[in-house]
Amino acid sequence: MLKTDKRIFRIFFLAALASWMTSALHAAAQAGDSTANLYQSNPDAYLNERVNIEISHVEIVPAVKGIEGLTFIFANTYDFDNNCSGGKMLVIVQEKDAERLRRKYGTIMDKDGSGQPETKRLRGTLRMVGDSMIYIDYSDEIYSIVEAHYDKVKAGVKGS
Repeated sequence: MLKTDKRIFRIFFLAALASWMTSALHAAAQAGDSTANLYQSNPDAYLNERVNIEISHVEIVPAVKGIEGLTFIFANTYDFDNNCSGGKMLVIVQEKDAERLRRKYGTIMDKDGSGQPETKRLRGTLRMVGDSMIYIDYSDEIYSIVEAHYDKVKAGVKGS
């Protein structure tokens, strides 16, 4: 009788694991609207277009050496369609806008009364520099600077 119980448990456990993995893979394949995961999974569809991301909070990247006047921010997004993190998106802004954005989006995720993360929308242009660095250009005035200093930007952002 004990062996039968173990077999039933194993079958139940494997079925539950398979169901969970299928759900996780489906969620990854179906990134929610206005999330970093959506734009990073298919950047060609949005490249050089104005996009919206729903930000739960931001992380300011320490200054990138050799590039004056720009601030690099990781915007944390939330996927309400799948009820999970929506990934991080690099946002590059002019230094004069950085403090205002930090105050607006905050550095800690806030939740509403029902426990859902509070998000605020940011609009910018989705850009790619080099062969894979995807970011949002907040002001539409910095692409040429980022492109000219790509190696410094890539090293500075990866080092944070």
